[in-house]
Amino acid sequence: MSSTSRAVLLAVTYLVLTFPIAAAWHLGLFPQSMAGPAFRAQPLFAMGILSTVLQAIVVAYLYPRLHRGGSPVREGLRFALIMGTFIASYGVLAEAGKFAIADVGSWVLMEGAFFAVQWIVIGVAVGLVYDWTRLTAS
Repeated sequence: MSSTSRAVLLAVTYLVLTFPIAAAWHLGLFPQSMAGPAFRAQPLFAMGILSTVLQAIVVAYLYPRLHRGGSPVREGLRFALIMGTFIASYGVLAEAGKFAIADVGSWVLMEGAFFAVQWIVIGVAVGLVYDWTRLTAS
């Protein structure tokens, strides 16, 4: 499999998993976390989609460069720890510092849990997809 095909599959994996996880979490399970004076009444979904597409491109670019050749699940979880920490540092801590969030403690717990769930799922999936693409290339 070509490196371009592999990158596309990794990016698609990220996109296919991120959208339903984020929608289920923020719009289904915990819509109150996105409500309040600090947030728009109607989110600009196009901005979120663009952000997620850019993240998918970064994931597809970085994973092969950070992959060390171990078990796909372990490698995916290691990648999830790196990327999840990086992205959550903004999505949890910086946003709590910038926006008028009434209960910062609850925000940190809820958004921290969201990023943990999101990146564990994505890390494992990306690790498995990357391993599969390497095996099919052989």
